[in-house]
Amino acid sequence: MHSRYDHRGHEISHIGHHGEQYSYVHNGHGISHGVQQTPSHHFGGDDQYNDSDKVSAYEEDDDDEGDGGPTKSIGLLGLFKYSTKWDIFLVILGCLGALINGGSLPWYSYLFGEYANKIAIESSNGEKGQMMKDVEKVCLLMTGLSAIVVVGAYLEITCWRLVGERSAQRIRTEYLRAVLRQDIGFFDTEISTSDIMHGISSDVAQIQEVMGEKMAPFIHHIFTFICRYIVGFLRSWKVSLVVFSVIPLMMFCGIAYKAIYVGLAAKEEVSYRKAGSVVEQTISSIRTVFSFVAEDKLTARYAELLTKSMPLGAKLGFAKGAGIGVIYLVTYSTWALAFWYGGVLVARGEISGGAAIACFFGVKVGGRGLALSLSYYAQFAQGTVAASRVFEIIDRVPEIDPYSPEGRAIKSVRGRIEFKGITFAYPSRPNAQILNSLHLVIPSHKTLALVGASGGGKSTIFAIIKRFYDPIIVSNILAGTITLDGHDLRTLQVKWLRDQIGMLGQPALFATSIVENVGDRGTQLSGGQKQQIALARAMIKNPSILLLDEPTSALDPESETIVQQAIDKICSGRTTVVIAHKLATVRNAHTIVVLDRGSAVEIGNHRQQGLCGWAGTNLTIRVRDLLFQSILNQEPGWFDFEENSTGVLVPRLSIGCTSFRSVLGDRLSVLLMGLSSAAVGLVSNIRTVTTFSAQEQLIKSFDQALSEPKKKSVKRSQIQGLTLGFSQGAIYGAYTLILWYGARLVQEDTTNFGVVYKIFLILVLSSFSVRQLAVLAPDTSMAATAIPAILNIINRRPLIGNDQHKGRKIERSKPVDIEFKRVTFAYPSRPEAVVLSDFNLKVKGRSMVALVGGSGLGKSTVVWLIQRFYHPIQGKVMMGGIDLREFDVKWLRRQTALVGVSGVQLSGRQKQRIAIARAILKRSRVLLLDEASGILDLESEKHVQDALRKITKRATTIIVAHRLNTIKEAEMIAVVRDGAVVEYGDHETLMASHVNGVYANLVRAETEANAFS
Repeated sequence: MHSRYDHRGHEISHIGHHGEQYSYVHNGHGISHGVQQTPSHHFGGDDQYNDSDKVSAYEEDDDDEGDGGPTKSIGLLGLFKYSTKWDIFLVILGCLGALINGGSLPWYSYLFGEYANKIAIESSNGEKGQMMKDVEKVCLLMTGLSAIVVVGAYLEITCWRLVGERSAQRIRTEYLRAVLRQDIGFFDTEISTSDIMHGISSDVAQIQEVMGEKMAPFIHHIFTFICRYIVGFLRSWKVSLVVFSVIPLMMFCGIAYKAIYVGLAAKEEVSYRKAGSVVEQTISSIRTVFSFVAEDKLTARYAELLTKSMPLGAKLGFAKGAGIGVIYLVTYSTWALAFWYGGVLVARGEISGGAAIACFFGVKVGGRGLALSLSYYAQFAQGTVAASRVFEIIDRVPEIDPYSPEGRAIKSVRGRIEFKGITFAYPSRPNAQILNSLHLVIPSHKTLALVGASGGGKSTIFAIIKRFYDPIIVSNILAGTITLDGHDLRTLQVKWLRDQIGMLGQPALFATSIVENVGDRGTQLSGGQKQQIALARAMIKNPSILLLDEPTSALDPESETIVQQAIDKICSGRTTVVIAHKLATVRNAHTIVVLDRGSAVEIGNHRQQGLCGWAGTNLTIRVRDLLFQSILNQEPGWFDFEENSTGVLVPRLSIGCTSFRSVLGDRLSVLLMGLSSAAVGLVSNIRTVTTFSAQEQLIKSFDQALSEPKKKSVKRSQIQGLTLGFSQGAIYGAYTLILWYGARLVQEDTTNFGVVYKIFLILVLSSFSVRQLAVLAPDTSMAATAIPAILNIINRRPLIGNDQHKGRKIERSKPVDIEFKRVTFAYPSRPEAVVLSDFNLKVKGRSMVALVGGSGLGKSTVVWLIQRFYHPIQGKVMMGGIDLREFDVKWLRRQTALVGVSGVQLSGRQKQRIAIARAILKRSRVLLLDEASGILDLESEKHVQDALRKITKRATTIIVAHRLNTIKEAEMIAVVRDGAVVEYGDHETLMASHVNGVYANLVRAETEANAFS
């Protein structure tokens, strides 16, 4: 096939394999889309597209301008936006229970007034027998009221807790569904992984706290206040009217308190979220952090961000103290006013003493109820602000909506894809064009290979085919169209389209894959194992269109041959597009397209072109700081366990630490740590989820994970409801018993009513404190769970100590030998799977040794052991004749420079080159290269190899590689199989003395694969 181009690089026409000719004309028509430039935020993950325009994973804007300001809160009723009819029924029952429980004390005070009148009047008249009869009748009514309170308190607590739990589960699920619904541009420009983690954990926990724990006592206290005035007006309308005149002042204080607190709380939340972003990025790339001894720098960065929030915390504390203080000042002043004015009316003979006492108690109870209800404004403010953030995401309908039923579904897909004058730039960088008037035809049932230097737009083409993005207008240049079998992609149903496409890129696995034995984001698997699993996942889908992005980049030559044969089979009879830097990968492609700067500069097949010629708050803050330091002090093996994954540790830093504040009088939000871990895995690999249209399956799994905590919460709510109900009934029963017994003592002339009244008053005031403890019980019980977990991390002594200036060091001038002596090793999270068995290896100082072998056989493990990420179970790893255990850990890691194959910092080919440069600039004495050039194109690889060749002359170098041509210059090559070195020597020796050996077979396999080039 031959192509011609105009002076701008635009393809005019090309002639296909069978002589058919395709022509393209720039007619000036296209579809307009507005481009809105928004601040760029990092969205982590291992499956990102890696063209040069993408924003760096660690690009961060520290200025306040990029924060976008605090989110406005919604109304309190807005929290029930996603409630069901059953939830509303529970709300009604809960309100009924709150009415009974909240109104009980004012009505009890009414009965107490009757009790006081009976004793005072009838005892003074000498009618003590009648007095006891009347008192017993009143006490019987009080006992009945106590029984009713048990039912009311049970309904109040149980129903509201169920509403909170059910709503939180539904909101979490809907939030995750909404997140997975969004277009990829949304993640590029508007939200980050840490924002999503914060939303699904902290924000939803605050919503649950308001709906399940704060609404009940709030309504309880409101009903107490209302019933108090009903009782007050029944007993003395004059006293009640005087007290009622003070209510507007109290309400004004509460509203002002809420307004000030809302603004400060929102600003504090923004500050903490910025610190949380540092935590998420640090923990998710913990090995890179340890390897470059960056713990202190990141800890200082985290502490700096926390310190910025300290003034806000101080203002919040002052606002809360001053606000509640003023409210209680008005409340207690109201008590004094009621007591004084009631006394005046009694002195005038306008009301009885019992009526005055009942009215005073009503004022005291009602005023306290109003004060307590106003004190919940702070929690409501936080909850409504959190809800507005969550609901904004849930309600957002993306421009490219995979849930929308709109669009066509082609009955029979041939698979012919055509790009017509496509100009494209990513939303995060609208001024950087990636595709420039691209014209390209991908024939149906054929294989087309995209080759070219990194950043040429190859992965962008994949993203547009899958409708991760739509073509846009850049600088008033028309975007063009993409068609599938003649149909514009924008007219097709999104989910149907993605179901027709299978994708194999840089592998992204979830922690629930392979019987939950892959670790957080697949960290317990080698790169080759993850690649093979990802390939199997794509094959099982059996798509009409197959997109392969470096499908064999992480495989050894032997595995590559097998996998390549499988790829060739599944490519037969379907439209296939391949991105590859290994020339062997595209040897069977029908068409090869060379991309440069977003345009197709060469089109043909291998034989026609020859690819060798292609173009190129103080306590909380303190605890957060200590916890983050302690996390970074742990050994890497600690992070392999599920309970220490990114999704668990990040929320623990953001929410668990607030438990300390809750013990001191604030709140604690509940967090389901495992659910956060699952959610962060999904959103961090959003492209993989979207490609496989796996949203509903993953949401279903997420919902199932919520079901068990929900069952436990329902049971806990029942127990708490019964406990509080019986405790409330017991308190009223105690009141009644004391009053009855006091009346008996008055009848026997053992005491007088004044003493009984004093004792009763002390009991009532004491019970208020007990009730407050009962209300705070959920906070303190949750804190009792969260605080030990935090303190366990802070107090944990790492198995591999990170204390500075402890341990030996080697003089800088001496060459460093590395030796493995009969090393046996298994990862702590999988002790039954032995990775290295009686492993022996010696690397002389300033020499280069290469490790080769199949995927998952222990090569990368050798690299981890040299950096003391782990300790061997048996044997020794030695440097300069000294056991690594004797060295200062941080000094040791400063002597080593690591370039790995995966991680947040190495998500793209440009980042890979930067990582290599970073390792070289470190000027370390030991250089560890784990597939350092595995994802580079041939031209870039040549430059990198030249640079590495220079640095290896002054450093002890260990290379892990699958491309055998990159290690032929190594002094020694160690072949690893089944956890041991089975062959050892230089290239010539291994090829000559082990003709049928493992290494010789690997070389032959790679030679045959590359023979055509």
